[in-house]
Amino acid sequence: RHADALISLTSELEQTYSTCSREFHFSRQWAPRRVLTKPDQEVYNDSYDNANHDYICRVNDVITGPDGETYEIEERLGCGTFGQVLKCNGSNGPVALKIIKNKPAYFQQALVE
Repeated sequence: RHADALISLTSELEQTYSTCSREFHFSRQWAPRRVLTKPDQEVYNDSYDNANHDYICRVNDVITGPDGETYEIEERLGCGTFGQVLKCNGSNGPVALKIIKNKPAYFQQALVE
């Protein structure tokens, strides 16, 4: 019985806060962005990559592909030897985006696959 009320209040959290307080205003730019890549210490590539040469990804980061298409990062699906796979939202809906480690050997192998 209480579950329905709890789901209603939390699924529309922004609206709930706005209803309770007219002073509340949400802005995505002020929301903390959860880091998805571990380790998350900035080491290489002007601080974009970690010690494993993986791009440090955060929720809501936007990645632009070579074709100009933009992808907003939602979640990390997995990682492996060559890099990481992210669940992103593109202009045509959800996509899985594979980000290759920033090392020449991995880049060359990714071109072959």
